Amino acid sequence: MRYPILAGLLLTLLFLVACSLGSKVDEQPGPDGAAVEVGPVESDLPPVCRTITEIPVGDCAALVAFYDSTDGPNWKISSRWLETDEPCDWVGLRCEKGHVTAILINDNNLRGSLPPEMGDLSELKSLTLYFNELNGRLPKELGKLGHLETLILHNNDLTGSIPAELGNLWNLKILDLDSNELEGSIPPALGNLANLETLKLNDNNLSGSIPPELGHLTELEGLFLAGNQLSGSVPAELAELPRLWMLDLRYNQLDGPLPPGLEQTVRSGYDLLKWQRQ
Repeated sequence: MRYPILAGLLLTLLFLVACSLGSKVDEQPGPDGAAVEVGPVESDLPPVCRTITEIPVGDCAALVAFYDSTDGPNWKISSRWLETDEPCDWVGLRCEKGHVTAILINDNNLRGSLPPEMGDLSELKSLTLYFNELNGRLPKELGKLGHLETLILHNNDLTGSIPAELGNLWNLKILDLDSNELEGSIPPALGNLANLETLKLNDNNLSGSIPPELGHLTELEGLFLAGNQLSGSVPAELAELPRLWMLDLRYNQLDGPLPPGLEQTVRSGYDLLKWQRQ
């Protein structure tokens, strides 16, 4: 009876050795002799990305994930997507110096959610996908896009809270999330967006108070928070914004007096300074 048992143990040992060797396919020795990961092997890449040289394969894989996650086959227009190995010619894309720098696909029947792989488009400067049917949460990985200057996603069906990680987008100038179904509070981290010129969060389900940290946005010209469930008082810090001239706080549950000087901060004659419950 010992021989079948020994044979079984031997087979188990051989299986474990094979698994151990297989787990190291994507590793190579580093300078100190330790194994380091070198990324996916070619067989792990989407087929269209295996022959692409125009952009990094990481950019390509992120684009394929975006296409798949937003029901690409049913877009109104999807010219050349996944059909050629020259992605800079795919409709709605712009490239500079071998990287994807803009995705501009508006009113094109995009459905589904934005995948976390969007955060791998390291040189992206503009992402505009308004007037589509995107749903689900905004991926926190968007906060990795350090070169992003424009993020416009208005008139979709996005849900959940605004990721605090968006406060890492140091170069962002326009953040427009109007007319979605976002909820929760406005992240104080948005006060870190030192270059932000326009913040549009109208017509969502945001609640809580207006963060005083928004008073750090010294380049801000337009602040649009109408049509939410914001409460509490208007932060005095908003009156200190040197460039602010458009302000819309209508249709919320704000109370208390306006901070001294705020009416003078907003350009006279611009009829958006209406903060009372309406």
